[in-house]
Amino acid sequence: MTPGIRNILVIRFSSLGDVVLTTPVLANLRQALPEAKLSMLTKRQYQDIFFNNPNIDEILTLEKQENLASLINQVRKNKYDLIIDLHNNLRSQIVGFASGTKVIRYHKQSINRYALLHFKQSNPALQKTVVQRYLDTLDFLGAHPWHLDTKIYLTEKETRNAQALLEQSGSGTGDLLIGLNPGATWETKKWPLPNWLDFIKLCRGQKMKLLLFGDSSDQIFISALLKEAGDIRETVINMAGKTDLRQLSALIRQCRVLVTGDSGALHIAQALDVPVLALLGPTVPEFGFISARKNDIILFKELPCRPCSLHGTNDCKRGDRLCLAGLSAQEVFESLQEQLKADSS
Repeated sequence: MTPGIRNILVIRFSSLGDVVLTTPVLANLRQALPEAKLSMLTKRQYQDIFFNNPNIDEILTLEKQENLASLINQVRKNKYDLIIDLHNNLRSQIVGFASGTKVIRYHKQSINRYALLHFKQSNPALQKTVVQRYLDTLDFLGAHPWHLDTKIYLTEKETRNAQALLEQSGSGTGDLLIGLNPGATWETKKWPLPNWLDFIKLCRGQKMKLLLFGDSSDQIFISALLKEAGDIRETVINMAGKTDLRQLSALIRQCRVLVTGDSGALHIAQALDVPVLALLGPTVPEFGFISARKNDIILFKELPCRPCSLHGTNDCKRGDRLCLAGLSAQEVFESLQEQLKADSS
């Protein structure tokens, strides 16, 4: 074990996708320091990402509206030898400074991202993904062939419960299950409703069951989608708003492909080795949050205004959201067919 390092805290408060992206750091730390105690600090709503993870000894949570003083007291009490700050915002910096211990911080490449966002100037430093930059915090361990795979660990019971829920919802054993995740935190990251409608129509008659996912914030969009789609009971199983984070993960694991925008669900699917068909609008892979794995397809339109935001916004400066509206249902459907052929070959 590295001298003096027996108790490590890793910090990433949010958001869902970024939290999933921390899992390779924990796995590589466990491999390099098998006897160390590893703790994870995140917001309470994301703690379930780490449930059943064999690389973590303890999960600390930040409650909504919690005063940082109580959290700092707990961190001090735990007497960590090292804090790895994978968030590097004001709140995590305060926790680190107040802990009185050594802190290693993730480099966000903020200046290079700003140049790409506002001046469309890329930089070689952006060729590294966020996971790779997270893993740069482990340089103190020396040269290692770090693995980059994100991972969510489901239990056998969670998998059985997901299968039972699908059966109760009308899915048969041999159904080809395709996950659809239409929602997003920001409007500009949503594939427009007419495009989703056309895509669902193309999927009809293809011997598929479409699992519709989403949380409470997506209900208005999904309700409108279901209303406009008409009678699609034989095609779509609506799971939107009916699952917690673990149930969502277990259901996504049952899918052959997840069709989604730039969202937390995308990262959950990749952490479960489910191929994604990702539809990108205002964001770009160069930001480092998304990288294609085997059988993944990332679709986007090359436009001079892209990227227009780091995380998405509610308003499109062009006014037409062409970056996503320009991705036709036919194009996405053909990409899905390509993925299914690759998966079965």
